[in-house]
Amino acid sequence: MENEHSALILTPEYFELILKEIHGRFLKRHDLSVLPKNYQLYGYGSYDPNKPSIRKDLEEISQEFVNGKYLYDKVRHLQLGRPIIRLSNFYATLILAYLDYGSIEDFIEEMNVGSAEREQQLELLNQNKSNESAYFLTYYFGEFQSIIKGFTIISQNWKRIHHTFFYRNKDGTITEMYSQGSITKGRDTLHTKCKTIIDNKVYDGDSEIFYVGQVELSELHFIQGNYISFNLHTNPVAGRVILERCRSEEDMRTQAAESTIPPYIAQEIRNNILVSPNSIANSYLELSDKSPYASIYAKIPGIYKIALTSDESEYVPLEFEVKASDYKLISLNPDIYFEENHIELLNKGTILYLRFSLSGITDIYSIDIYVKSVVLREDSSSSQNGVFSGVDNENQLVSGSARVSVNR
Repeated sequence: MENEHSALILTPEYFELILKEIHGRFLKRHDLSVLPKNYQLYGYGSYDPNKPSIRKDLEEISQEFVNGKYLYDKVRHLQLGRPIIRLSNFYATLILAYLDYGSIEDFIEEMNVGSAEREQQLELLNQNKSNESAYFLTYYFGEFQSIIKGFTIISQNWKRIHHTFFYRNKDGTITEMYSQGSITKGRDTLHTKCKTIIDNKVYDGDSEIFYVGQVELSELHFIQGNYISFNLHTNPVAGRVILERCRSEEDMRTQAAESTIPPYIAQEIRNNILVSPNSIANSYLELSDKSPYASIYAKIPGIYKIALTSDESEYVPLEFEVKASDYKLISLNPDIYFEENHIELLNKGTILYLRFSLSGITDIYSIDIYVKSVVLREDSSSSQNGVFSGVDNENQLVSGSARVSVNR
């Protein structure tokens, strides 16, 4: 739980407005006409946990312990005439969720208060922001096979982070999702841990790790890293995230509202996502729809020789071994290096798909190969013909036949 140095600072006028909203929501939620005594209302001392209390309501949202006495103490501060009221970010987040507000700015905008009081509250909020507050557009590849765009505010000398993401629905409406949390600075990295509000409940949200090197944080124009979270369907997901700095908060909000994704962002993160099933596997056969073909995948290890020919050319053959212990690919030609390699079974295990990026003394640099998986059969004594397509060392598109043999 956060301490008072990480707090929302309110004027007495605005805290009293929040308190009235809380009381009104409490009465309506529990169909009451009169507020109970303070100890029962806020949930401390000899209160009855089986009866309605604000503490109980907030614990339903947070799924964590809520200190009812803390809430009552803030009410006492108001009654005693304190010039400002501090709410820790933990309780501020819970209360705003309880009242269905995404941020304190939304609450201020909604309240019909005199301009002087409003300016005083906004000034307090601005004073509470560090001089190193920074504003970013945020991009990641998410739901509906689309790039999700939003904005991120980093504040309190790079100790706090607040995300707002825009999900554009098919009917043209926009759903906003919020998360906020803390930042820990490592030697070369930033680590974030956020909480998010879903259906008026606070849950652990995304975590991120960004590489920042030894550059001054105030000089970072782009921040790149990876996130781990869950999507709208509660699947665990991970992927790449990019933050692009904006000149001001106004500039950030204006650009975030636009649906256009820059091409220099799209080419970096499109389809860059890892989605895990939201199901429990009781057997290895239930891990995914690929699981039933594991016995075929077990036959992939071996020594491969692939002869590549087209109508115009015959290419340097590919020779490599896939290790039986860890399925690692090792080149058997010392002049050819496999920069990237991908091996996969397709079409219910009937097709062996190979994709390579190559360097060294080779006349083809990028190649995709498809061959019937019958080539993996242990009793298969002959090679199998497949097809390939790729890019050669003259940057020409090439295709042809691939003669694949596997020995064990």
